[in-house]
Order: sequence, then structure tokens, then C-alpha cells
Amino acid sequence: MILSTINLALSAPSLTSQALAASKAYLFLVPGSKSTKREQIVGCLIAQRIKTAMEVAEDVGVDALDSPSLVHVDGGLYCRRANLPSKCFSLLIYS
Repeated sequence: MILSTINLALSAPSLTSQALAASKAYLFLVPGSKSTKREQIVGCLIAQRIKTAMEVAEDVGVDALDSPSLVHVDGGLYCRRANLPSKCFSLLIYS
């Protein structure tokens, strides 16, 4: 119920049951109006432990954009293909 409310309120994509089972969700709430006395969801963070990560390639030149050693992630963000060990979390933030 809460996840469908989050998806609707924040226009967020649905996550698979496998992704949800491996994740923790944190809600960002603000007080509602005095008449409703209910909080309003203004953001959600989904955290998932990851074992490997890719290094962000900084200052990628135009000539290197077609390099097979780089992965285009989004916009101007590129990563190196080599997987590195990680003890971090992968985060999805909706607001």
C-alpha cells in the first residue's frame, strides 16, 4: 500500500519484488495541514547494498566518448567498464 502511494505521489517507477526484498526505503515527510493532521510524502530514498561498482570517468574528452572502455550512464556521465569491489549502497532518490 505505501509503495503504491509513493509511486503515485512522486511519479516513481515500480520496483520488482526482487529489488524491493534487497532494499530499504526511507521516506521524507513534512507535516500536513492542521485539518488533516497527516504527513505528506515529499521524497523517498531506496538504498540497496552493492558488491561492485564502476569508477566515474572524469574529464572525458570528446575523442574518448566512443571508447569501448567507457559506459555512458546518463547525460554527460561516463564510467569505466572495470568492476571494482564496493562496500557501498546504491541509492535511488525520488522527490
